[in-house]
Amino acid sequence: MSDFEIKRNNNAIDTLIALTVQELATKENCDPEKLLPEFLASKTARILYDESTKLWWDGPSAVADMYREEPESESVFKKCRNEID
Repeated sequence: MSDFEIKRNNNAIDTLIALTVQELATKENCDPEKLLPEFLASKTARILYDESTKLWWDGPSAVADMYREEPESESVFKKCRNEID
């Protein structure tokens, strides 16, 4: 894979992450700026950046659903909601 292709794919993944975090923040009533670092530290984010999984082909809703399935996500959402209230 060329440098251009790697950069292009990483840009697509970065955009997908932004869309995913925005969707999660809206549905979970969280501040996206607080949610982003938590999401980036997640297993879902690690899988997204693994080119071989092609998870980034699935779109933000599928990625958001995958993140919601992580055991840690509910505590992240609770923490995030409490910071807004």
